[in-house]
Amino acid sequence: MHTLFQMVALRLGGKKDNSLRPPNSIDIGHHFPYYSNENTYIILLLLTFYILLLPSHLTIKCTAFYKAYRGHYAEMLRHPAAAHVVDDLYLAEYTDTAQRNSMAAEFYGREYSLFEGGLLNNLEGPPAHLSDLLAAVDGNKQKSIMQQLAADLSPIFEKGLVDAQLAHRLAAEYLANAPAGLVIDAVESLSGEALLHMLHTKDGATAACMVIGYGSAKERKKAVKAMKGHVGTAVVDEWGHLAIATALSVVDDTTILNKFIISAIQVSCCCFHRLMGRCR
Repeated sequence: MHTLFQMVALRLGGKKDNSLRPPNSIDIGHHFPYYSNENTYIILLLLTFYILLLPSHLTIKCTAFYKAYRGHYAEMLRHPAAAHVVDDLYLAEYTDTAQRNSMAAEFYGREYSLFEGGLLNNLEGPPAHLSDLLAAVDGNKQKSIMQQLAADLSPIFEKGLVDAQLAHRLAAEYLANAPAGLVIDAVESLSGEALLHMLHTKDGATAACMVIGYGSAKERKKAVKAMKGHVGTAVVDEWGHLAIATALSVVDDTTILNKFIISAIQVSCCCFHRLMGRCR
């Protein structure tokens, strides 16, 4: 795997560059590229495979990935290819809860990119939830945290780069805690196709329900229309069905609901009924 990674990185990079090396047993280095040239996506694809195939017991190597990108998670989540690497790191079995909280905390304030443990913002270690942090600080700090979150998340929402589960978590926390003016802007960005990329996770579905619930009549219609062709899958999904239920609860336009949601549910029910009939 090391040799393959080095050969492809060297080929795509055009010269021998130690910044393209895979992690060794202790240090990954701080120059691993995530959007440095036109061949980034292929390099990142290899990096993703490397992360996924790395034996879980190699904790030193695993921690090296996490540490190498500290301070860069906000930048990476704004990049279409690098966001997938962030997602793999966030979901990897060797990434513990404290590390996931630390990755999220970088969006709350830049001080967390340098945080090595101890007491910060009146909390021991990185906060488990944004609400915990907001409860521990004064009003001025709360405002600063929300401004930092808005600056980091707005480009992500506007580009629809919400595939990563870290983005789902941050979106749910942001919509639950941000002032009304910031929520309105976020809902406007997320009420279209981006919504579909969040329905399959708990945090993503929570965010989707808030987008539909907080949206204007126009934005709710936009969200319902975006579900066209996906309602049958979403309605039987562990979390996706919550967004469908929310839409049925808050959207006033029955014509739109019948056309895009209820008719799709009826088709799914008929298919299920026929399938059960065959099984008998």
